[in-house]
Amino acid sequence: MNFYKWVNSLAITNTPEGDLVRDIQADNNFPKNINSLEELLNYLPYDERIQEIAKTLFESYLADKHRHK
Repeated sequence: MNFYKWVNSLAITNTPEGDLVRDIQADNNFPKNINSLEELLNYLPYDERIQEIAKTLFESYLADKHRHK
């Protein structure tokens, strides 16, 4: 499962990560083929807080992907 599909499978929670999930799910222009943290960070606004939240979210994606191998 790629990052975009994974994010769209998540429930929106009342957390900073949940806010980013909601924003990604609502963004019709979000790239469907992001394969790396670098691609994700390049797409998102350069804001230190958003970048840190994105890193946490992408790490969760990688951990979940690794668990389901």
